[in-house]
Amino acid sequence: TIKVPYPSSTSKSSSSPTSCMFTPGGSGPLPSPLHPDDSHPLKSGQSNSLLSSTFRPEAFLAHVRSLRLEPVLRQFRGMVQKLMNHSVNKSMFNQPVNPTLLNLPDYTTVITNPMDLGTVKSRCASYMYSGSDAFRSDVELTFLNAKRYNPPHHLVHSAASTLLREFASDYAKATSQPPKHSRHACDACKGGACRLCGGGCLKHDLPMIVCSGVCGMRIRKGAWFYVTGDGSMCWCHKCYAGLHSVLPAAVSHRRRCEG
Repeated sequence: TIKVPYPSSTSKSSSSPTSCMFTPGGSGPLPSPLHPDDSHPLKSGQSNSLLSSTFRPEAFLAHVRSLRLEPVLRQFRGMVQKLMNHSVNKSMFNQPVNPTLLNLPDYTTVITNPMDLGTVKSRCASYMYSGSDAFRSDVELTFLNAKRYNPPHHLVHSAASTLLREFASDYAKATSQPPKHSRHACDACKGGACRLCGGGCLKHDLPMIVCSGVCGMRIRKGAWFYVTGDGSMCWCHKCYAGLHSVLPAAVSHRRRCEG
C-alpha cells in the first residue's frame, strides 16, 4: 500500500467516480499558414488588441525578434559549445586573453580587436546577433587573432587552425540546410509556418501515465484509471481496487487513458 496525505476522509465505496476522457492538450483552430508575402506580421497601421494591451510596440517587436532568432541562435550555441569543449581547446579560447597574467606586454598592440568563445556564447544568449554573418565573424576572429599573435609552430596557433577548420565545416553544414518547416507539410500545417516565430510543426508526444500503486506500470492506451483531483497521483483499475476503504476526498475522478 502507498501512504498518501489525507486532508479529509471519505468512504471509497460511497464515492461515485465520474468518467471522463483524458486529453493531453486542448483543441482549437490552428493558425493559418504563413504566406510568402506575410513573413513580417506587424505592418504599418496593424495591431492586435490582445497583444497591444499586453506589450508596448517596442517590447512586442523585441519579443518577435527573439522568437525568430531562437532557432538560429540554438544552432550557434551548439557550435560554440562544441568548440569550447573540444579536446585541443584546453580552455585557451574560452575567455578573454589577460595580457598581464600571461606576460604578453605587446598583445594589445598586435591584437586591436580581441575576441573569445565565452564572449560569443554570451552574445548568443543575449540575442545580440541579428544574423549568421556577425556570429561567424566573431568566431573566426577568435582563432585568427590567435594565429596572428602566435608563430606557426606554436601550440596555440596549431589549435586555432584545427578549431577554425572544424568550425568552417560545421557552419557550412548548418547554413546549407533549409529550415525544417520548409521540408515538412501535413494536413495540419499545410506546409505553412507560425506567423510569429516562423517555425513549422512541433511534434507533441502523448504523455506517459504511470500507476502510483504497487504495480508501478505504465497505464496502457484506452484503459480506465483513477486520478486525484489535483492530478498528483493516479492508479490503474487493479491497484485502485486494492486500496484501503478510506481515501482522500480528492480521489473522485475516473478517466480513460488516451496516451
